Amino acid sequence: MIECSIMGGLNMSTNEKKLEILQSFYETVKEEGMEGASVAKIAKRIGIPQSLIFHYFSSKQEMIYELCDYVLAKCRESYFPYNIDGESERERFKYFIDELFKLKANKEVNAGVFYTFFNMSFRNLIIMNKFHDMYQSYRNVVTEQFRYFNEKEVIRTEDIGYNVDCLLAIIEGLSVIDTTSVIKKTSEEEKKFWDFVEKMKNDFLDQIGFK
Repeated sequence: MIECSIMGGLNMSTNEKKLEILQSFYETVKEEGMEGASVAKIAKRIGIPQSLIFHYFSSKQEMIYELCDYVLAKCRESYFPYNIDGESERERFKYFIDELFKLKANKEVNAGVFYTFFNMSFRNLIIMNKFHDMYQSYRNVVTEQFRYFNEKEVIRTEDIGYNVDCLLAIIEGLSVIDTTSVIKKTSEEEKKFWDFVEKMKNDFLDQIGFK
């Protein structure tokens, strides 16, 4: 799915090679930062000549933009449960919320790589627009679900927009806490964090009238 969203109409062999180069770029940025991710290091990691990279990408800048697309695609795919399980409407909504609060994007995308691009977005309008589109897509999906389940009276809220913004702010805040403390967490701290996540989730469900 990531390949399709990033690579568009290229033939499969080109798709595969471009994806391999992007994955090498990703791993290099993860280990050495963007400033250390030279084309030579990217090529060496997968055993190809540097010149071959520029057969697939016109410039290093194009590689950066496509890697940003790759990272944000991974975020989108891990953020939402696209197949919502549950026999009843209530179960399906609870599943949707439970999946959001698992913070899956933190496990799928390296925080250092993600925040490298987030920082770049303040100086690069193209990358800023990519982030804007991603967050807007998050908001649209949650809004659609909230409208549906509000009509079904699974939740009861008069201000869907406000509660969607609250939910996304909570998820984003928890994600930041999780990524910035992951290195130093003990098992006790890990349990305490997820107990806190559970409380935040239950408080939010109360806020939107879920019973």
